[in-house]
Amino acid sequence: GGRKTKDQKSNKVTNPNDNKRRLEREAYELAKFRIEKEIELQQEIVKNEEKTSLERFDSIKTRVEAEKKLAELKKEYLLSNEKLTANGKLLIEEQYQNDLVSIRNREDESLVDLEVEKEKRKAERLKDEQEKALNDKLKSEHEAFSKRQGVYENEENLVELREKRIAEIKKDYAKKALDFQIQAI
Repeated sequence: GGRKTKDQKSNKVTNPNDNKRRLEREAYELAKFRIEKEIELQQEIVKNEEKTSLERFDSIKTRVEAEKKLAELKKEYLLSNEKLTANGKLLIEEQYQNDLVSIRNREDESLVDLEVEKEKRKAERLKDEQEKALNDKLKSEHEAFSKRQGVYENEENLVELREKRIAEIKKDYAKKALDFQIQAI
């Protein structure tokens, strides 16, 4: 070791290298804490369904960069240990590479989840539009029936015709909905 000094508070003999290592560890822990908080913040934005897809996409990218920065910080801190053997250094490098693969996999998973959610919302919106169009068509059919206009003007069997027309309208919209679902797949 190096020169030993007495710690004024505890009367213990300390090594200046121990002090240096303690300061390095504290700096590492502080940097690690800050990056972890940034990752948590970005993850909350990613999970927040009230945010736009673009905001959530940007948060995924920001989170990934923070995760890479954290992996790099961890690797550099561990490699700063002067007592490491060649195998110890190799292990740290391999763990770092593994961390990067895990980060990429989480990024891919998050992006796929975001895209699936976007498509689901689009499908729901189109489904709602179809339901509104169907209801509007049924309403106008009911009005025509009530006023005995259009196809109902000279019909003898109004109720039967009305039921047949409503069944046709529902069938047409069901076909459209099925076609849309098939296209979505």
